[in-house]
Amino acid sequence: MAAAASVQLCGKDPALSFKFHVDDRLRSKVERYYQEAQKDEHFPLPLVIVALEYRDIEVIEYARKFDSKSENVSITQLLGLNVGYERFSSERVRDYLLSKATADDLNGNVIIQYGHKIPLLHLTALKGDEIALRLLLEKGADKNIKDPNTQKTTLEVVKDAIKAIEADKEIFLKNPKSISPPAKTPLYSYGYTGYIRQRELKEQEFIVKIERLARIAQILEE
Repeated sequence: MAAAASVQLCGKDPALSFKFHVDDRLRSKVERYYQEAQKDEHFPLPLVIVALEYRDIEVIEYARKFDSKSENVSITQLLGLNVGYERFSSERVRDYLLSKATADDLNGNVIIQYGHKIPLLHLTALKGDEIALRLLLEKGADKNIKDPNTQKTTLEVVKDAIKAIEADKEIFLKNPKSISPPAKTPLYSYGYTGYIRQRELKEQEFIVKIERLARIAQILEE
């Protein structure tokens, strides 16, 4: 069963790859991740995506060299997943990917949903990740790169996001429908206290997002 899996796994000669490039420990991980990647037979994942989720740099590196599907997953897309989604988040993996990235990788587009593309720098900025943003800029990412759809720079997109959140905040404060007041029961006073607290927390959530993006805007303006 393991041999069959390894034959499907590698875009290059699998027997040669395993013989000269994989010890027993790495072989075991590669085959285990590969089986997980095949769980959905209709939409099998590239091995490198599973390795990214496990924060396994050793298998990420192996997959990019020897798995044909993984070879087609760009460093840009891997960085986008790492920065954009908690399940793939890892500073150690991020730093490894950045060490392999070229200027083209840093200025490339990430597919985020339904084929929609957004520059990696835009995604990083909108996530409010100050450390990752600074690292991308230090490595050579172009802060003036434009979204292929809106033709806006990263700074323009961030400022638009701040305005949108501020507008949402004002709408919420005027009519917070998302949080319903408690029913008037003997425990109404206790419930109402909790309701007020929920409103305060929601308002604070808006404030935190705005402040985070404001710091991102300052970095982009430096």
